[in-house]
Amino acid sequence: MNDFKFAIRQLVKNPGFTAVAVLTLALGIGANTAIFSVINAVLLRPLPFLEPDRIVQIWSQRASVNNFRIPPSLPDFTDWRAQIGSFSHLAYYRLADFHFTGVREPAEVRAGRVSPGFFDVFGVAPFLGRTFLAEEDVPGKDQVVVLGYSIWQQRFGGDRQIVGKSIGVEGRSCVVCGVMPSQFKFPESAAIWMPFAMTPDQIGSKRDDHFNLAVGRLEDNIPLAAAQTEMSTIAVRLEREYPDSNKSLGVVLVPLHEDLVGDVRPGMLLLLGAVGAVLLIACASGSFCPKVCCYPCRVERWDCWPRMAPLMCSSPSRPRTYRALQKHGSTAPSWRFVWVYPLARVFCSVCFPPFKPCGSSLRSN
Repeated sequence: MNDFKFAIRQLVKNPGFTAVAVLTLALGIGANTAIFSVINAVLLRPLPFLEPDRIVQIWSQRASVNNFRIPPSLPDFTDWRAQIGSFSHLAYYRLADFHFTGVREPAEVRAGRVSPGFFDVFGVAPFLGRTFLAEEDVPGKDQVVVLGYSIWQQRFGGDRQIVGKSIGVEGRSCVVCGVMPSQFKFPESAAIWMPFAMTPDQIGSKRDDHFNLAVGRLEDNIPLAAAQTEMSTIAVRLEREYPDSNKSLGVVLVPLHEDLVGDVRPGMLLLLGAVGAVLLIACASGSFCPKVCCYPCRVERWDCWPRMAPLMCSSPSRPRTYRALQKHGSTAPSWRFVWVYPLARVFCSVCFPPFKPCGSSLRSN
């Protein structure tokens, strides 16, 4: 308790150092808190879906162009769905901008055009109503819409009777069949969802069009490697059947979380390490400061300062110098002196007033 009181008195007597130390630690802790919050949200926290580790993003891959990933074509996706056995659900989707009219002024919103089973891939039940039926993925019967939670709150005031009402989407009258919960945001920018609604002829004639994304949910107890092997086998089969469009075209499965994070992970981890180093330096700056490390001064001995020697300031008004300690028989690691001493000298010259050597008692101050 006495040590604590003594440390408080020394901090009060040196407001310059106290302010710099508190500010340095606050910046270090604040930066670490902010960066860790981002990393926790992006890298550590699991996706808000049912068993998210079983959800994968499916890409076509051109082996002839450095394994460049491209979205799959709808005919390829149809063949995958007919031949694959490793997935419980497969779906494709595309983002589009639609003109939206509701109870307020018209606006342009991002809509997800999705195939049947899209919401089953994520295992998320609607907050209100239902999602799309298989028979609604047909032109003429596709005038239904599922609202996102945010747009339901903002434009409809959270009206729980919204299911069954008609709203205008792209000049058409569509019936609201459901509202998704607040945690469901996939694709992230989608505010509403509508059926894809394409005829078999339209799907089959677009094997060269790679504009739609695909996701799938693996069957229970099916590892990713086994699903990848099966998809690669199907890709080889399709290459033989359609050499013009599928030459050197493979398939790659990427866990959804990894696909969403992409190349951000290394940079964010590097940033976390950098701010962690800043915090470490801030803590070391305060702990190695001779004004805070008061114990050697209280016992009035020189022999407990060898490790602190490189951090002492060198000036006529500061006799506690590295050379002075050497004169009294103290030594310090040369490697630490070379790089820490110049920095410590600048830091101490700014923050600390001249002070007396250990021979004088600080308790009397």
